[in-house]
Amino acid sequence: MLIQKIFNLPLTRKFAILIFFMFLCGIFINDFAQYFRGIIGWKWIYKYGSLLSNILFLGSLLWSLINSILIVKDAQPNWKENTIWTIISLIPILYIVFAMIAWSYEL
Repeated sequence: MLIQKIFNLPLTRKFAILIFFMFLCGIFINDFAQYFRGIIGWKWIYKYGSLLSNILFLGSLLWSLINSILIVKDAQPNWKENTIWTIISLIPILYIVFAMIAWSYEL
């Protein structure tokens, strides 16, 4: 039932869900790869894991911006429903903004 609803969503909404999961995977892969940082025989896991994490994280930021613009552009008649999807798509950018604010105020 839920899978069928997801398949019936417009493409920009599917991308919003995918962007959110890309963002989370980028964070979790980075945390996982840190365990292999000091182990000499397994250092390649850290190397490729951090590279994959950076690609997913930075890719989700760029894709988030593009997808949010596309959602807002198509949101003219039904802006209330699309506001939720825009916020979901903007989660990676909001994370960076809030992290910068917390960092600048040393919270």
